[in-house]
Amino acid sequence: MTQPRKTPGRGSGDDGSPAGALKDAVTKGVTVPFDRLQEALDDAVRRGRIQRRDAEELASRLLSGVGGGVQELVDTAKARVTRGLGGLPIPEYETLTAAQVMQKLEDLTDPQLRIVRDHEVHHANRVSVLRAIDKRLG
Repeated sequence: MTQPRKTPGRGSGDDGSPAGALKDAVTKGVTVPFDRLQEALDDAVRRGRIQRRDAEELASRLLSGVGGGVQELVDTAKARVTRGLGGLPIPEYETLTAAQVMQKLEDLTDPQLRIVRDHEVHHANRVSVLRAIDKRLG
């Protein structure tokens, strides 16, 4: 008797994660109308998930096909999924002083910096930390 073939659940990639599904979709090709892309990015900005300038830069890269816009999108999505499962990319973030947080920023990727920035804006909102993150992001 043959066993039924198991297929990944909806919204999961080869590794079973939502980030894996996004990576699979992006690497296999995705067609998104411009107005839908703009609507999704506008919604992300309204929700505080991404800064306006980052959304505009990402849209520009995706539309022009230049640089790592798609890879950045995958990295950011993966970092957000990781954050949802394991917290912020800086352990014990809430117990750290602004100076301690700024020291730890050096080890973070751009998507991780954006996660920390989003969290900082919605919680302690320390100007020195936000400036340090913005400086790292360029």
